[in-house]
Amino acid sequence: MTISEEEAAAARSQKLRDKRKAAGWVYVETMVPSREDADILYAMAAKMRAGDKDKEDREREEKRNKIKGIIDEIRVSVSDSFSGIAAELNRRGVPPLRRGRWHARQVQRILEEASAPTVTGRKS
Repeated sequence: MTISEEEAAAARSQKLRDKRKAAGWVYVETMVPSREDADILYAMAAKMRAGDKDKEDREREEKRNKIKGIIDEIRVSVSDSFSGIAAELNRRGVPPLRRGRWHARQVQRILEEASAPTVTGRKS
């Protein structure tokens, strides 16, 4: 009685698994989702990422509003120039929106964005 190459490979594989189990190895079966399940999982992940982006946008907007309030206070009490405001923000230790130090152009952008009208839709 001869065994096929596939049967011989399966026997060798089983022998190796038995040897590893005896040494304390743990085997876990993996499950592959169906195409429909995979589509559902991808849709759920996309929805979670979108929710995270919305949250980040809200946090960024809140931070901009706080900084805008600080800038307004500085404009009244210390300086009205962009470079003067940037210097005062650095002196107070207010962290910029991204990283590094405050510069006049960053202050100018925040003030421009705050005064720009928001577009809510098209005219019909």
